[in-house]
Amino acid sequence: MEGFLMLAINGGHLFDGIGDDFQKNVSVTIEKDKIMNLGYGAKAEKTLDATGCYILPGLIDCHVHINWIPGPDPQGFITGKSDSFIALTSCNMAYRNLSLGITTVRDCCAQTTTGMALRDVIKSGIIVGPNIVTCGPALAITGGHGFFLSAEVNGADNVRAMTRKLFKDKVDFIKLMASGGVYTEGEEPGFPQMTVEEMTAACEEAHKRSKKVTAHAEGLAGIMNALQAGVDGIEHGNMADDEAIEMMVKKGVYLVPTLVCFESMAKPGAADFVVRKSEIMKLASRNMIKKAIQAGVKIAAGTDSSAPNNPPENYFWELELFHEHGMSKLDALKAATSRAAEAIGVDYTGSLEAGKMADILVVEGNPLEDLGNLRKIRYIIKSGQVVVDGDRTYFHRTVNM
Repeated sequence: MEGFLMLAINGGHLFDGIGDDFQKNVSVTIEKDKIMNLGYGAKAEKTLDATGCYILPGLIDCHVHINWIPGPDPQGFITGKSDSFIALTSCNMAYRNLSLGITTVRDCCAQTTTGMALRDVIKSGIIVGPNIVTCGPALAITGGHGFFLSAEVNGADNVRAMTRKLFKDKVDFIKLMASGGVYTEGEEPGFPQMTVEEMTAACEEAHKRSKKVTAHAEGLAGIMNALQAGVDGIEHGNMADDEAIEMMVKKGVYLVPTLVCFESMAKPGAADFVVRKSEIMKLASRNMIKKAIQAGVKIAAGTDSSAPNNPPENYFWELELFHEHGMSKLDALKAATSRAAEAIGVDYTGSLEAGKMADILVVEGNPLEDLGNLRKIRYIIKSGQVVVDGDRTYFHRTVNM
């Protein structure tokens, strides 16, 4: 379905991503790719009937790997493949996320520059896909966690130079590998990797440009080092103790726990070393997240989707796990929308307000009664274009240069 100059969504109950409940029978008027206003009984060139449905901001996944296809060994699948091959698999994953109502993703490191290219092609309007916020490759020590998706760096000066180069290449943020992890063989999640001095150099270079830095940090030592260095976000945080959690609260650091990733990778199917480490990290995460929620850590939704056996469809399970471990359903929705936008540093989406991008999800059930209702999709609107209408999808776009 082509976009309309004026589009109205009428009759639904609206959660703007910020308030505490759904407002009844609200209309959303969209002009081109932006929300024009919220009101009642709007008229437009095209109207969508949302009677009895629930309107909310498009969802945000703060941790994906857009280059990977879900399976037992996603990195193995693309190793040795051309950039063209990887670009096409990345398009598939972009469509797959968008079809779930995930209208923005943060790509947390990629093997090539294809994530940045896909971001730019989508932004230009040539193809339809989610907004992509990407770091390009992560920064890791030589042979460190995820070295196959990273620029390998050693020493603060080397880190500073590479950070500058990444921003020259137009990345949106910086990702640091502060600890070992699950999906790299020959290391343990508890091993610290990048030093405080190295990570501080990256943070200084990013922050002078008003850009964010997030750190892969599963083990406690890596978490504490990253927090001391001044990162804006912690990815995973499995082994955070009370002191680390208190530091996150004090410093206003966002936590993207990716609970569902470890739940998924702990199941049989991936390599034995992945399953073994995931089982340990799964149990650590379950303990940590309860404490983090109770302490008031700022938590945003992210899945680490496309990691081994962890497809994008697990996004809804992540929100359900938040609730299972003590988060209110309202806060889970905010973690998926406005709080997620804050975590990744974007101000154009994440809430339904005049002037924001028209990224909208309409579902056939109240998510505040059952988060599973987010799966009952009626409409998905991306940048003012209807891309899902019931069982029909419209991912084509006619473009003339």
